[in-house]
Amino acid sequence: MPRITLDEIEKSYFLFGCLKEPAPPEIKEKLNTFSGQIHYIPIDSYGNYFYTLPFYADKAENDEIVLIKLGFFHNSEKLISAQTILNNGWVTTSSVDADQIEGDGALIGFYKREPGCFIYRNLLSASVIHYFNNEDLFIASDNLRLISMFQPMPELNEDIIAQHFIYRQIYGRETYFKGISRLLVGEMLSWNPLTMTVDLKRDFRAFIDSGNQKSVTTDSINWFFDQFKHIVGIYLEGCEMSSATMLSGGIDSSLVQAAINTQIERGRKFPSYSFVIDSPGFAYEVEYAKEGSQALNTQHTFVKLTPDQYAQGIVQSTEILGEPMPDDVRSCFYLLADHLARNYADIKYLFHGGHADGLHGGSRAARVIQGDKYKSWPVPLLEILAGILVPISQSKSYGARTAADMIRKSKDDNSRNHYLNSSAVYTDWVLMEKCFPASAIKDAFERKRNIEAEYLDSNHMVEKVSTLGLLTIGIRQRALERTMGHFRNVEYIYPYGDEAIVKASYSFAPLERYIYDYRTKPILKAALESQTSDFELDKPKGWSGYGMAELFGSMKDGELSEMVQAIERPGFITKADFEEKLRHPDWFTWNLLTLDLFKKTVLGD
Repeated sequence: MPRITLDEIEKSYFLFGCLKEPAPPEIKEKLNTFSGQIHYIPIDSYGNYFYTLPFYADKAENDEIVLIKLGFFHNSEKLISAQTILNNGWVTTSSVDADQIEGDGALIGFYKREPGCFIYRNLLSASVIHYFNNEDLFIASDNLRLISMFQPMPELNEDIIAQHFIYRQIYGRETYFKGISRLLVGEMLSWNPLTMTVDLKRDFRAFIDSGNQKSVTTDSINWFFDQFKHIVGIYLEGCEMSSATMLSGGIDSSLVQAAINTQIERGRKFPSYSFVIDSPGFAYEVEYAKEGSQALNTQHTFVKLTPDQYAQGIVQSTEILGEPMPDDVRSCFYLLADHLARNYADIKYLFHGGHADGLHGGSRAARVIQGDKYKSWPVPLLEILAGILVPISQSKSYGARTAADMIRKSKDDNSRNHYLNSSAVYTDWVLMEKCFPASAIKDAFERKRNIEAEYLDSNHMVEKVSTLGLLTIGIRQRALERTMGHFRNVEYIYPYGDEAIVKASYSFAPLERYIYDYRTKPILKAALESQTSDFELDKPKGWSGYGMAELFGSMKDGELSEMVQAIERPGFITKADFEEKLRHPDWFTWNLLTLDLFKKTVLGD
């Protein structure tokens, strides 16, 4: 199995730092491994700035600042360069004008006249920045493994283990490495040799006008699609001939393609791709992608991955990212980018429908919204009503019963079934409570819930849980995908994550944005209907991907079984429970596997 070396990582990602002189020899030695890729700028009487410029970084400077742009920013008319941002005064040594630079990216500025810098990550940005700070060195990178090599002794952050086993990822500023933090979306970090501060510059409150939220009408749908296609056009301009779409055939990616179709020459078949593992679980994906491609007139290519490639991809993705794989399909985004780099080198940009679920809901929103409809009702009354409605209306009975259940569970902040604690991630809760103290599980729940409170004030359960999904699962997935794409010179583009589309989405009244006329994702579906009549919008999609039975089977006696059997037992689980999880794999086993791979391939344990 080909391994991903640190030398390859060093050549592929952004690194920035401020180094005090005389510098520790071990830091100098590590910087020297970058050869000619490191650029230095001296700081009078202090030391040196250093930085790299991967293919996706854009650098500019004036008399006071050197500015590096990662990702995409625009001024509502076109994509803008780092130099344009500086020339317009939107970034200075004292401020960043977040209202002027929408998009999906990060800005890093360092000051020429004194030691100091800032890092700004805009709302829903997929350009993640990690950092750590000590008396000799401030350093930041968009790759976790790369920044970890500058630690004297990289260590696993033991405080987040329970969270890993509950959610398959960790939330907040902490990372899998002890002492390394990450900048959250909408935040700005300011550093100088004496102080470091992190402030929230952008949140969802900026996009909500409670007194003027739109209803779902023909005019409002047309307005939304106009906004959407305008933003897609901004991203498409200048890179159209090197772009393609990740088209699953679902609503989210299909609307992206419909918007692209309004921008390109009539009749042109825009290229689209999807990955498919040789597995029965992908039958839905294949069928949907075929139907979507036909309805939207794309030239579609299925990138077929063998089970062995899939197994290799999990290991390689862990090595690239420097953190465990959160789910069973995320590594396929690396394998897709790798396939494009090897076979379709002219494709450099992939449009992706990610973030739509968090903005516009889905099947979970349909359940949560019942709690909003009946939240002022006493639970016993709702339960009585559910029984009375059974012979009259099964759907209304279900709604009342669901609302009663949700309202009851929401009264206990520490319940795993609380709507802000629960997740699409399942785990063995009996074993969780044997392996981890109640305080660790409670802490994991609190960390997740507290994120939503930082970014949003809402009285609606459905808006709170959907926004929390954006800020946790959504952000992590997009950041990992973009990072893996960068390794193979592919840039993933997420129109739904652009601040202009976030603003347009949040301009709709919450209870209509998620469900309207018994339809999930009503705005996106209506917008797509306005562009094509050849798309069946409301049929159930079913499971699309590596089904759980297949995944667990591959861990038991398939392509992942050798890695599973090689897992070293952690101290928190008994030998008997550990062996049971190897014999009968489930999501807990997956979490054991991904953590074990991280320790072996990244930490070198």
